[in-house]
Amino acid sequence: MNILAIDPGTKCGYCVMQGKRIIASGTWDLSVKRGEGGGMRFIRLRKYLDEVCKQYPPDFVLYEASGHFRSIAASAVYHGIVGKIMEHCEDGKLAYEGVPLATLKVYATGKGNANKEAMRAAAERRLSGVFHGLSEADDNEIDAVWLGLWGLENRAA
Repeated sequence: MNILAIDPGTKCGYCVMQGKRIIASGTWDLSVKRGEGGGMRFIRLRKYLDEVCKQYPPDFVLYEASGHFRSIAASAVYHGIVGKIMEHCEDGKLAYEGVPLATLKVYATGKGNANKEAMRAAAERRLSGVFHGLSEADDNEIDAVWLGLWGLENRAA
């Protein structure tokens, strides 16, 4: 089973799992550039989704479902990104699911309130043999990798 896991945000982490292997991961920069409208982030996301799904066709798409935001603007960006992910999946007839952030944190660290440092430390302890790009990865990519691994254990058929 191929899983595409996404940590939605302006710095959008992604991970493609093929079987038990990470075959692609990174961070998509959805920042709006000077002179652009806010919708450009969604155009960029659509391009990234099209590219990764063409290169590594997923059977299932998971995204991190979050409910806490620093601002109304951050909430709007998150929900817009999730809406685009859902739209992309519906267009491609792909199964998709949002996984609560606390579920992911418990899976990775055993604690539902783990911070970014705890998530990275858990990755360094548990993923060194699986995730070879760990030292260069930011927290968004690490969250996407955790999400992909969670999906293999909990959603893979």
